[in-house]
Amino acid sequence: MTNSITDTPTLRMRRRQNTAEASTDDVENGLPAWLEAPTRPLDPEEPDTVVRPRPARIRQDVDLALYAALLAGMHCRPSRTTEVLDGEGVSTALWRRASARWEQVLMLGARIGDDALLDRFDEAYVASLGVERGRVVDVATYALLEVASEADRLATTLAREGLPREAAHVIQRYWYRRMLESDEVLRRATISLLRVREQALCTQ
Repeated sequence: MTNSITDTPTLRMRRRQNTAEASTDDVENGLPAWLEAPTRPLDPEEPDTVVRPRPARIRQDVDLALYAALLAGMHCRPSRTTEVLDGEGVSTALWRRASARWEQVLMLGARIGDDALLDRFDEAYVASLGVERGRVVDVATYALLEVASEADRLATTLAREGLPREAAHVIQRYWYRRMLESDEVLRRATISLLRVREQALCTQ
């Protein structure tokens, strides 16, 4: 199952401006139960400790964070989409409605240059990728994908890292934004890129 949100070209790099909370009626702030704990940005030095319990009830709605988590699960387990939905108590009919709604909302935000919702989507999606593959998608992972893309080896590297092809643009967007927001993250990314490029040269 594909989604155009994760297939859009990388958005322009710019510092995030302080934006007011979106007023769209469809926007809900909470994270799914298994993502409540890591509300701060992912720390490249910390292991992923998120655990997903079984849902206690059938859901009536899908908020943005859950939409991102389900999409990441479907991208990582494309042959088991029903299992992904059942694991969060989401029916197929509800998913279809929610997916169409959130895709439209995110595309509209990108079109008008409001990145607030896309920022939240990216953070939840990248966190969910870490859960799916069993380890966090850290800045070193970003560096591997960046160098692989330059060398036309992205598909192979994604497979080796246990990541779906749809994840590449989202991971890139997420870490670009973090580098713009934090000098420390930019420093770590620069070091990681240098190391990966050096390793690539040594293996040629």
